Amino acid sequence: MSLRRSLILAFSIVLTIVGVLSAIYAYESSRKEVRDLLDLQQRQIAHLVGNGGGFADGANQKADLGNEDGYTVEIRFADGRPTRVSRPGVAFPEAITAGFSDFRDATGDWRLFTLIDGGRTVRVAQFLAERGELATDAAVTAALPMLVAIPLSWLIVWALVGAIVGRLEPVVAQVERREADDTDPIDLGHGPTELRPLVDAMNRAFARQRAAAEQQKQFLSDAAHELRTPLTALTLQIDNLKRANADPALDGPLDEANAGIRRASALTSRLLQLARQEAHATPRSTTEVRLDDVALRVIGDLVAVAEAKGVDLGARRCDRAPLCGDEADLVALVEILVDNAVRYTPSGGVVDVSVVVENGVPSLIVEDTGPGIPEEWRERVFDRFFRLDETASEGTGLGLAIARVIAGRHGATIALDNRRDRTGLRATVRFPAATAMRRPGALS
Repeated sequence: MSLRRSLILAFSIVLTIVGVLSAIYAYESSRKEVRDLLDLQQRQIAHLVGNGGGFADGANQKADLGNEDGYTVEIRFADGRPTRVSRPGVAFPEAITAGFSDFRDATGDWRLFTLIDGGRTVRVAQFLAERGELATDAAVTAALPMLVAIPLSWLIVWALVGAIVGRLEPVVAQVERREADDTDPIDLGHGPTELRPLVDAMNRAFARQRAAAEQQKQFLSDAAHELRTPLTALTLQIDNLKRANADPALDGPLDEANAGIRRASALTSRLLQLARQEAHATPRSTTEVRLDDVALRVIGDLVAVAEAKGVDLGARRCDRAPLCGDEADLVALVEILVDNAVRYTPSGGVVDVSVVVENGVPSLIVEDTGPGIPEEWRERVFDRFFRLDETASEGTGLGLAIARVIAGRHGATIALDNRRDRTGLRATVRFPAATAMRRPGALS
């Protein structure tokens, strides 16, 4: 459950409990206050009623239960005068007890107050139903605002928690937008100061991660650089041995050794290239680069290699596609994709390179007639040192990993799909429209 929902739920439950308890307390308190007030009124009536000059004689009682005040008064005199009542038809109890008590007669339940004052006894009774109705009305009136306030408190909590949690959104957005290799510090901005320790701890962790990554990249670069010299020396020594070799039986082993050293040299070069690409999150320089020119240049550089293998390499379509990026990086990107296509296309095959601009979005498309890539391996081939054919002597397993790094630095994406028109693979690099320098047109 999210922090927002947890806070809203917690505060709503607490406020609901507090509201219900407050309503219950207000209800019971109001009922008690009304009952006490009515008892006070009974005592006041008993003291102020006098001798009941306006009441009927008890001997002339007639049923009269229609008065709405709920009170009835009886006055008895010790000197023998007739008993006076304000409401005929009520059967007061014969036993007289000073103070409050309850009784029941044919008309219902009554609350009775008895005042013995010298030569007279005053008894004031009130319908318990009337008392209960008055007390309930007052209690509901007191408790109702608190019950109404409960759903209102939910809305207030929702708004307040939303406003408070909303201050976290800039920090959350920074974290959500981060790439896997992004180790830049998080800016708390105007977020709650209570988050400062957490943000500082995260930034320190990012700093340690950045330092470790830089150390690893530096080690990789240094190791690859140090390997280049002995590998070059070994290549020269093997070439010298082949020229000086007089034993034909050694030609095969020397050729195998030379191939292994060439592969090690290629791997070293790729490692250096990967380390240099990962050293920067963005292109080292941003200038206007014509993607179509880059594609044609790479085709010219690799056409001899393709012809030697019997592969037809050429450009199918070249739209004018100016980009904002690093020219050397883009050359390396196109070279990796075209070189892979040529390497895995059998003799007699075709490799087509296209630069297409549609709706302002430039794309590089490299199609071959090779075996393609099984669907379950299309993401794995971007992993470092991963090769579909482990027995192949060529290839380092780093080319596509480097290509994805270069593409990511330019805001582009790489997709690999098997061709549907025939056997082969289609590699598509789609650049964002924002990288275009000006409106593209057809290359003349």
